[in-house]
Amino acid sequence: MSIYKKNLSKIDYLMKLPSNHELLVISFFVTNPEALVKLKAQWDRRDAEHKRYLGRSKEEYRAVSSKTFGGSISLIDPNRLSLGFISEIKCPVATGTYYHRTKNLLYVGSNKWVRKIKHGKIIDSLGNNLFNDIHSLSENLRGNLLITSSGVDAILEINLDDPRKIVWDWFATENGYNKTPTGKVRVIDRELNYQKLTTTTPEHTTHINSCLNYKQNKILATLFHQGELVEIDIETKRSKILLRGLKCPHFIRGRREGYLISDTRNNRVLLLDKNFKIRRIFKNGYDWVQDTIELSNGNFVIGDSNNDRIVRVDESGKELEILQMEKSSRKIFSFLTITKNEAVDIFGIKNQIKYHPK
Repeated sequence: MSIYKKNLSKIDYLMKLPSNHELLVISFFVTNPEALVKLKAQWDRRDAEHKRYLGRSKEEYRAVSSKTFGGSISLIDPNRLSLGFISEIKCPVATGTYYHRTKNLLYVGSNKWVRKIKHGKIIDSLGNNLFNDIHSLSENLRGNLLITSSGVDAILEINLDDPRKIVWDWFATENGYNKTPTGKVRVIDRELNYQKLTTTTPEHTTHINSCLNYKQNKILATLFHQGELVEIDIETKRSKILLRGLKCPHFIRGRREGYLISDTRNNRVLLLDKNFKIRRIFKNGYDWVQDTIELSNGNFVIGDSNNDRIVRVDESGKELEILQMEKSSRKIFSFLTITKNEAVDIFGIKNQIKYHPK
């Protein structure tokens, strides 16, 4: 079967699904295999325990900059991984994603910008002087967008209608985390335009990379360098450590019975109860668990990044299905669940049918 007919058969499958059928958006921050090969060579030169430094140096960044990464968001059916990618949209250095159901827009972190996607294309970009190395996007309890701007070690709250204005913020450098892994004191100058600057992970004091407004006045956040899950008080901005001993963690997420966290460099997923006690661990030959998300049926999807796999497991951790991608072809960043109707709108599926009739 030709690629053309194969793509049409996937679209036909999609259109026959119920309107509320659960699908999964995957963001890939690298889709250029040549850049990825160079990146992997840089990663392989660092020690496995990250004792010398965490992340790429400025010299390494200059050798392989994010401008060469490519990037995309892709659509899959998490309960039928064998179908592969149903649709895909190019989006530079795609990281965290958020779908606004009232505006019917997908927002995607894109290095120093937030892209707005609808009908299969980027329609606009949101900017702010403090956007730098954006990692995660999430809605807070008052309906604004929380952005982890890892490049300035901060959580930023913005109103989507006025993104240049910061509604609330938490800067690690101002709240007890002012030293980089090498011991250098870091100061963030709010008057600078960090969208014009390049910062690298070793220069960050925490490399904070995800957050979740889980209570009225509390935010959970993952600190990459410290290997910690912390709780931040929105009013006082004080933080307390809930979990230690993690290694390069990513994506704190809610689940039906509590929370989960991708303990990335420890190559495992931790299922936490509502008191943040570890109740179950998924660990099955994974290598760099980038993100994990719970599906509505109680299964979990795991981004097994260095093994180039997307894995669906049941609540016990038993593997049910695997989407094996081509080796060194792309790098997973994050997951987002959406409905079939939302996917049709985001990916411009009806336009694909219109211009490629049977």
